Amino acid sequence: MNFFSLDSPFHKYGTMVFDMVLLNLLWLFTSVLSFGFLFPLASAGLFHGIYHVVILEEGYTLKTYFSVFQKKIIRSLGLTLMTFLLYGLALLNIWSVWSGYIDIIILLPIYLFLLFEIIITMTYSYALLGETQMTLKLLMKYGFLLANKHLLASLICVITIIALVFTTAFSVLTLFFLVAPAYWLMTIVIHKGVLSKYHLDKLI
Repeated sequence: MNFFSLDSPFHKYGTMVFDMVLLNLLWLFTSVLSFGFLFPLASAGLFHGIYHVVILEEGYTLKTYFSVFQKKIIRSLGLTLMTFLLYGLALLNIWSVWSGYIDIIILLPIYLFLLFEIIITMTYSYALLGETQMTLKLLMKYGFLLANKHLLASLICVITIIALVFTTAFSVLTLFFLVAPAYWLMTIVIHKGVLSKYHLDKLI
């Protein structure tokens, strides 16, 4: 087999790496240039792009990523509002106990559990945004239900997100390289491990 032929492993995995790098950059630029307001939409596009282009090997990278933007911007802004509100309240509560402002230490595990619930619910909601035409209410509802029904998959996603946050804290440059691999792992877990078991169109 010719090393550079279209059927060679070099071409297959080289294309995969290129698609991952491109999707990573698209996610980064969409999130940064919108000052975070399109973060849910960028995440939905990244989930959708990795699943269809990298894993299923169908479609074109740019077209697949931006297909999520069609008629979903308003819903994504709703998710943005929910993201800012829920994460903001959760982190504020954790900080208030951790800093001693509220001296009731037993509240800390409760607030950490609530943060865990927020992380898994919003992550699944972003994935559902990319694959369905659900309303904001349904995205939150089924994001919560599916995330809690498949806790092992959700735990893997949380560990992945925490690892990504910690590596980013050491160097922001990791956002250029590690976001797509992290989302690739979560896509395997969520799309192939969870969403593929359901007829998503019937959930609407």
